[in-house]
Amino acid sequence: MAATTRRRKTTIIDESDKVDSMAAPAPVDLAKERRERHTVMMAASGHGGGGGGGGHHHHRTDGEKAREAAYASYDFDVQETSTYLMSRATLTKTHHLRKEIFSWVLIFLSGALTGCLAGAADVFLANMVILKFDIILLPFTDPTSDRYTGMYAPCLLFIAINFVLVTIASCFVVFVEPCSAGSGIPEIKTILNGVRLPGVLRWRTMVAKLTGVVFSAAGGLPIGKEGPMIHSGSIIAAGVSQGRFFRKKLGVFEYFRNDPDKRDFIAAGAAAGVAAAFGAPIGGVLFAVEEGASFWRQSMTWKAFFGAMVSATFLRIFTGELKPGGSSMQPYGIIQTAGSFEFGDFYQTNTAAPPTLMELPLYILLGIISGIVSGAFCVLQKHITIFRMKYIPGTKPLRRWLEAMFVAVLVGSCGAFFSAVMVPYACAPIDMEVLFFNFSNTATYQYYNATVRPFNMADIRTFYCENGTYNQAATLWFTMSESAILQLFHNEQNFNAIVLLCFFAVYWCLACITYGIAVPSGLFVPSLCTGAALGRLYGEALKLILPAFASYTGNYALLGAAGMLSGMARITISLVVIIVETTQDITYLLPTMISVLFSKFIADLFGKGLYDTHIDLKNVPMLEWEHPPEAEFVLAKHVQKTDVVVMDEVMQVADIVKTLKSTPYGAYPVVHKGPQGDLKTFVGLISRYQLTTLLELGGWTKDDEKPEPAGDEFNCAGPYRPKVTEEQLRDYYNYWPKVNQIDIPFEAYTRWLDLTPYMNPAAYTVSHVAPLSRVFRIFRYLGLRHLPVLSRGGQVMGMITRKDITEHAIEDSYWSLQEVNLELHDDSTSGRF
Repeated sequence: MAATTRRRKTTIIDESDKVDSMAAPAPVDLAKERRERHTVMMAASGHGGGGGGGGHHHHRTDGEKAREAAYASYDFDVQETSTYLMSRATLTKTHHLRKEIFSWVLIFLSGALTGCLAGAADVFLANMVILKFDIILLPFTDPTSDRYTGMYAPCLLFIAINFVLVTIASCFVVFVEPCSAGSGIPEIKTILNGVRLPGVLRWRTMVAKLTGVVFSAAGGLPIGKEGPMIHSGSIIAAGVSQGRFFRKKLGVFEYFRNDPDKRDFIAAGAAAGVAAAFGAPIGGVLFAVEEGASFWRQSMTWKAFFGAMVSATFLRIFTGELKPGGSSMQPYGIIQTAGSFEFGDFYQTNTAAPPTLMELPLYILLGIISGIVSGAFCVLQKHITIFRMKYIPGTKPLRRWLEAMFVAVLVGSCGAFFSAVMVPYACAPIDMEVLFFNFSNTATYQYYNATVRPFNMADIRTFYCENGTYNQAATLWFTMSESAILQLFHNEQNFNAIVLLCFFAVYWCLACITYGIAVPSGLFVPSLCTGAALGRLYGEALKLILPAFASYTGNYALLGAAGMLSGMARITISLVVIIVETTQDITYLLPTMISVLFSKFIADLFGKGLYDTHIDLKNVPMLEWEHPPEAEFVLAKHVQKTDVVVMDEVMQVADIVKTLKSTPYGAYPVVHKGPQGDLKTFVGLISRYQLTTLLELGGWTKDDEKPEPAGDEFNCAGPYRPKVTEEQLRDYYNYWPKVNQIDIPFEAYTRWLDLTPYMNPAAYTVSHVAPLSRVFRIFRYLGLRHLPVLSRGGQVMGMITRKDITEHAIEDSYWSLQEVNLELHDDSTSGRF
């Protein structure tokens, strides 16, 4: 009966069942759902026999409900069972001190690993890009090459190399780990909200993510590596905190093997990822609080900040000498926070023309324009994703692979085409303003240094322009998106308006198409690049129209980039802090705040941000910060699931196995039978995972005689001791056995299992007449997974899960009550019933 003899036959109950990433569209029969939606909408509008009113409400189809039902949830509430309390009673102050020290050690390890892996990805990517363009630009060094006919060779090489690199990146998603697709931020946000996503936090996912994003970024796609960095930081923090490595038990850090602690480490890992991406530790913590975490403990604030600081420090140490151009940009050993992507120093270029108060209306207008463009981006991207869900679902990996190849050819062809076509318009003299940006160091102390290495000069593309001139279009297309952003920020020479307009429009469309294909990709850099092009175009126009008011055009490029990212991702406070940290200039605080706020306000009029849109399209049961107004008018008894299976305090093993095999529920209420056996009073709640683990560990009695339930007799001072300890149960965390794979001896089926030591006797419950607004707050603030609904006498009437209180579920329940003419209280002011 030993646990070790049977454990090899078990599998992970939630991690082994693979589901697609949010960037991998699920298969959807849109025609069927369209017919269902038409039927329910007709009924809601009073046609076809339905009730009146509510025609504007979107009822969920059966397909949407089925996809939502497939998700399981975390339980962030501490299960204070008798075994748990007995285990806690034996702990000493030394144990608590050791746990606190280990938590700081884990945060340090998470930050250090995140910074080192981000640095390794940067170094590998930088060298790959240099090699790529050395090959592509080789025909330009041939003096016998014709100016126009020789243009085909570099263009074809550009397309071909991008095709190969993106194909390799897509292989990691299609054939290695589907969960590595996309940015990973929607997935991390979903997990922190309390929804389980199998496979998202695996080490294999991180390896495929980081490796794939290097190839996809080197392949010239309009993507960034910042989102994958955040995802990878969360995976690292989640992995090291569980004391496991590729499913191997390390024997350390067992204190944190529970949902609440794992959630906190994931949030801290996300902060470390942002710090590695932008070199912004404070912005990383604020990003984790604002965009990622749905729950936040005050004690994690300092730890997350410490992890972010460690991540940025190790990134600087790792890339200081290894990354090409690192020592030329800043001498190694200088204590200055650096990130995978830097905005550059605006101090020198803005000394002569800093932002002024007279430009505040211009900043507001730029924020409004950015909000319109980013809002339209989210709407168009939503429709593209719906198209993918129908024709290129995650269940068709070959289609997804071919789509990635097609997008690689499309992006490369557009870049080559516009670089060639724009030669008559894009050729500009290489004057001292261009040389200042491309030759000089951003560090102030090297401003007068004549021996600075011209590393950034590699970003200038002559592309068959006359001697002494360079091709502005090729300079933006034949490079990485990060380099194009720096050109738009810091190149002080006037950009051609046609070049900027074409680059902005084409890049905007390509970024919209690219997001969601089968490659690891981030949203930050495409948003920043699109916004920088829009802002630079806006600044160049103002320079012609209002030369007396317009300052340096790079300022508008920066504010346009911030506004575009805010409108797409709907982040505000953390974005402003990231901008200030990356520019190292407090001058941009007020202009950035104005651009970000107005952009988000306008973009909100178009609907939800891109991350939330993809979460909704996946029908993930997310709980927002506030409940919808309709929740006040629906009671718990209207949404509860009444087909609840209850368990007695003491049950025979055969009955437990039968119940587990015949029902899919995640938790079961435990009831106490009255003297006559008819009155069943709720006494506790036990999870499916606990039951399967107890069966795996052989927690039943030694003989067939039914024991009396121990009940409250289990305590640290009592004579009873549970057969299975809390430590044994915790050892199976996240590796819970499945009931049909447990090797139970034949004679054990007639034995008995006392559930009272392992159930939660103080589980949260709610009355059947409680409004859903109260139910929502209990779920949202406590992070529950199940909430039993009790009658006035304490009998179990039903069960509520998070799927019953999502925004769409509450609205459906409200309008269903309206349609069946449920009797309402005639209260003209509140409409309560």
